[in-house]
Amino acid sequence: MGKEAYKDIWVFAEQEGGRLSSTTFELLAKSHDLKQKLGGDDAVVAVLLGSGVRALAQELFDRGADEVILAEDAALEEYSARPYQAAFTQLAQRGRPSIVLFGATPLGRDLAPRVMVSLDTGLTADAIDVGFDDDGVFCQTTPAYGGKILAHIAILERRPQMVTV
Repeated sequence: MGKEAYKDIWVFAEQEGGRLSSTTFELLAKSHDLKQKLGGDDAVVAVLLGSGVRALAQELFDRGADEVILAEDAALEEYSARPYQAAFTQLAQRGRPSIVLFGATPLGRDLAPRVMVSLDTGLTADAIDVGFDDDGVFCQTTPAYGGKILAHIAILERRPQMVTV
C-alpha cells in the first residue's frame, strides 16, 4: 500500500486510573501545528484505550482532538502490553494514520516499539521536537552523543511514521 493511502495524525491518549496524562495534551497541541503545515486536511485523532473511560473523550475534544477513537474493554482496564498492542495495532491497520505520536513516558516507551513491530514500520524514540523540513518531509529531532548534537531523523518509506516525544 502506498504512502498516499495514509493520512491523519494520531495521538495515543495515555490515561491511568481514568485520568489523562498531561503529555497527551501537549501532543494534541503539537499535532495541530503539524496539521497546519500539512495544509489542514489531516485530522488530529486521539486514540483512547481503557475500560470505563468514555467520559475522557470529551476532555480530548476540549483539548483539541478533531476525532476520538475509543476502544473500551475489560482487558484494557489497566495497561498491559499485549492487549494494548493488539488493540492499537488493529485500530491503526484499519485507520491507516500517517503519523502517530506517543508520549515518551514509561508506558509510551513500552507500547510504541511493540506497535512498531506489529505494523512493520519505523519509530523514533525520545524526540525532543517534531516538524517538517524545507522539502516537507516529517522529521524528528533527537539528542545524540550525550546531547552534544541533534540528529534529524525521517522515516521516508514506511507508514505510519511513529515517534515518542
